[in-house]
Amino acid sequence: MGAPAHHLLFSARELYPTVSLRTPLENLSWVDGTRFSGAMPALRFAIDGTDPFEWCDYVRPAANIPLFSPLMRTALEQAGVDNIDYYDAIVSHSASGTSRSYFAANVLGQVAAMDRKKSKYVPFDGSDTLVAEIERLVLRDAVPGEPGLFRLSEFDLLIVVDERVKKSVERSGAHGVVFLEPEEWDGFAT
Repeated sequence: MGAPAHHLLFSARELYPTVSLRTPLENLSWVDGTRFSGAMPALRFAIDGTDPFEWCDYVRPAANIPLFSPLMRTALEQAGVDNIDYYDAIVSHSASGTSRSYFAANVLGQVAAMDRKKSKYVPFDGSDTLVAEIERLVLRDAVPGEPGLFRLSEFDLLIVVDERVKKSVERSGAHGVVFLEPEEWDGFAT
């Protein structure tokens, strides 16, 4: 039996409008996989617009900060994911007067999991690791001991999960979470 498959983690963007960070943050990268030092201010996000929307258990704001609902966080923890620093966040929709608590997730560490021989991509100038564009993504087999959820070091906007994490999230009934096979991804980080 082979190693568990990798899947790309996305939010169902068609279910909610743009979500914007309202808290000023200076010089923090949520994609490079490093732990933040110092205190984190209260994180506030706003759902833009007045169109109907659905509250999802995974929301990806324009600031590229993954937002997980309490249900989603529990599903990840039950799958053994322990490489995330969580920060309290509130997402508000002013048009309806509603808000929900989420956790802003700083995914710690990156994994170089792209199979460069089978993938079709454009290298990023000046980097041996980063790629500028991906036309066809193929990931190598999972390696024992690597995290069940990680950012892809070659294209750090992507979050990758293993089969165990996927199944835990699916069992939880999390709403608005999409898993794609790497080969099915269209090359746009959404």
